[in-house]
Amino acid sequence: MFQRILVPLDGSERAEQAIPVAARLARATQGELLLVRVVHAPCGIGIYGAEPSVEPTAFERHLAEASSYLRTVMESYSQELEGLYVMADIESGGVSSAIFTAARLEHVDLIVMCHHESTGLARWIFKSVADRAVRHSPVPVLVLNVHGTLPPVSDPLHVWRALVPLDGSELAECALEPAAQLMTALAAPSRAELHLLSVVTSSCVNASNDVSLSVERPEQVRKDADLYLERVTQRIRQGPLASLPLNFTAATVINSDVPVTILRHANQIPDTQAGYDVIAMATHGRSGVQRLLMGSVTQHLLGTTTLPLLVVRPTEAEVSAVSSLFTGSAHF
Repeated sequence: MFQRILVPLDGSERAEQAIPVAARLARATQGELLLVRVVHAPCGIGIYGAEPSVEPTAFERHLAEASSYLRTVMESYSQELEGLYVMADIESGGVSSAIFTAARLEHVDLIVMCHHESTGLARWIFKSVADRAVRHSPVPVLVLNVHGTLPPVSDPLHVWRALVPLDGSELAECALEPAAQLMTALAAPSRAELHLLSVVTSSCVNASNDVSLSVERPEQVRKDADLYLERVTQRIRQGPLASLPLNFTAATVINSDVPVTILRHANQIPDTQAGYDVIAMATHGRSGVQRLLMGSVTQHLLGTTTLPLLVVRPTEAEVSAVSSLFTGSAHF
C-alpha cells in the first residue's frame, strides 16, 4: 500500500497538477505526502584567499526561493491537503538523482508527477526527469499528463479501470500488485477493475515455454497467450490480492505494433463507450530483445498517451530471482 507519496515540483503550475491526485491517494491509504523542490548545487568555484562575502550567494537565494515556493504551494492547495500529513523538502543536485535519493532516504512507496509540455529548458528538464523515472526510479512512478483528466471523486457510478499489458514474463507481472493497490485506492470505497492484455505476434516468444512460434500458427499463439492470462488471473485470485475489491478481465490481441495496439485498446473498452483510467506496466519484461522492447514500449507510451501511466521498475532482487530461474533451467 502507498503510505508515503512523493511529488516532485519544478515551480510550474503544471507540475502542481499532480498534487490533488497524490492527495487523493494519500487520503485513501491514510498515507503521507512529501513535496520536493530541487535546486542546483553550487559549483564550488571561488578565489583562494578571498574574503568571504556577507551577501547571499546564488545558491542561498535559490534555497530561500524554494522554501518560499513550497510554503505558497501548501497554502494554495490547503483544501486538497486538509487533514493530511504533508512534508516539504528541498534537495540539491541533479534533478533526477536528487528525487530518487529523497525517495530512498524517506522510504517513499510511490512518486506522482505530471509530465507536461512546457517550452525551453523547463520542458527539457522535466521531460528528462520523466524519462529517467521510467528507467531508474527505485519505486513505482505514476506519470500524469497535463492534458489528461481523472474522473471526479464524487462520481459513484464510475468504474475505475486499469489496463495492464503483459509479455508473458514474471518481470512484467511486477506491475500487477502496484496496479491493484493504485486502482483500489482511487476507486475506494467502490470496486475497481484490472484488465490484463497480452499483445503478441506470430514471431513472439511463447508465454508458456519460451519456444519461438511460426508465422503459420497464429491460432496457437493466441491459445498459448490466453492460457497464460488465465493462469495469471487464477494466481491473483488465490494470492494476497484476492482480498482487494477488484474485478479481473483479460484479452489477447495479435498485432505486430505493440505500442499502437496498447493505445488503441486503452482508449475504448470492447462493447462499451468507456475507456481505461490508467495504463500500468513494468519497464522491463523478458531478457534480451524482449527486455529492450518492453522498455521502448513504455517510453513510447510516455510520449503519446494522455492517460496516467503507472510505471514499475522490477527490483534487483526480482530480476536476480528470475535470472536464477533461467540459469537453473539450463541444466535440464
